[in-house]
Amino acid sequence: MKGKSLQQSLAEENSSTDAGQQNLAKLRNLVPESPFQHFRWITQMSSEAVETWKSYFLNRIRAQNSSNVAPVAKQKMRPGAQPGAQPGAQPAGQNSAKSDAQQDNNPAMDASILSSLKNIGRDFYIAEFFEPISSTQLLKSAFPRWICPIEHQWPTNPLAERFVERAAQGVVDKLGCSWSDLQVLSATPQLRRVAIGIKGRIIQIRNEKKSETIAAESAHSQAEILIAFIHPKGLLAGRSNSRLHLGSAYVGGLGFLNSAPQEEVRASRASGKINEVLGLLELVQLTSKNFPTWLELGAAPGGMTQELVNWGAQVSAVDPANLNHAVRQHPKVRHIQINANEIKDASEYSAILCDMNGPAIISAEIVARLASTLRCGGLIVHTLKEVSFNELSQTLRFVENTFKQNGIEVLAIKHLFHNRKELTLIAVKHA
Repeated sequence: MKGKSLQQSLAEENSSTDAGQQNLAKLRNLVPESPFQHFRWITQMSSEAVETWKSYFLNRIRAQNSSNVAPVAKQKMRPGAQPGAQPGAQPAGQNSAKSDAQQDNNPAMDASILSSLKNIGRDFYIAEFFEPISSTQLLKSAFPRWICPIEHQWPTNPLAERFVERAAQGVVDKLGCSWSDLQVLSATPQLRRVAIGIKGRIIQIRNEKKSETIAAESAHSQAEILIAFIHPKGLLAGRSNSRLHLGSAYVGGLGFLNSAPQEEVRASRASGKINEVLGLLELVQLTSKNFPTWLELGAAPGGMTQELVNWGAQVSAVDPANLNHAVRQHPKVRHIQINANEIKDASEYSAILCDMNGPAIISAEIVARLASTLRCGGLIVHTLKEVSFNELSQTLRFVENTFKQNGIEVLAIKHLFHNRKELTLIAVKHA
């Protein structure tokens, strides 16, 4: 058989480049820029991460604001402040030795941005701000797992008589019927039946409305999802034009492991982490056809490997430890029993997945070295473990700079529903 001609090789190379650029464009929509801003949001995050989120979020807003400051001559400066410094900021060069919590523990700055953060059941919070905040700003602060703008509220006892009827009617009156997806959530298990009743009644009211009325509403609305949220002190509701703006493929934390068939055995908890990421990829129309071959670092016991092959991918699973027997026997799995730092090249793969144990900085250096050999549009999904939340900004700054030096763009940093004291980073090879 004759080898490929130069023309055939060039055509394949161009096709691969085009596919990579298409992947790159779609991946950049994972945290879409939102033109909509609100003062009040429902957010869902781990209670252990709340104080860290406050510091990290305020740090990001401060950095964003400092890049848009007025000319020095027009600024109101406190005595002793340096030109260009934000109110409450430390003089240049004096922050580097301090932890993120020390840098950002500034009541004056907190009061200028975040008004309050109130727990309303389980891991749900109402975040109120002194200035309007977009979904993009919230989602780029890593820890909000799910968010929803508050456009309507009714403070009352959700167990009161006729609450379901009045709540459903109020949501429809305020927010309309021009949505394609409806989610009604409850902050506590005790309110789940109330949430189910409201959802059913909202659907009934919508069905009773004339189609012309709904069509007229749709012409003036970009909403695709209507969310109603029931908590012990009443009802909150809002709209979004995509699940991506809500931050998760699983609205309200309806996680993968909770809905898995009972007869299906999972190799490990890590299954849930990669499944959340795959759900986000599917929201931007990316499937295993876009990323058919994966190099997985730190694969044992094989929970993530299992999900990738179920998704349709082929996986080279790197780990000196043994894989789950069923995973190891799968025809799409190749087990490479060596340490990850012994792998020298990843150019044959379309994606890299890393869930290795160990310090985040060390694993990031290994992943960056391998990811530098991917083609344009190659995907990187990396779990940052052993992350000190007190030094979060410093760690993420190191990781992002390391990736950038190797032609890798960090697209999203998320504290997934299945993450514990770790973060999941989604990145792409862009050059």
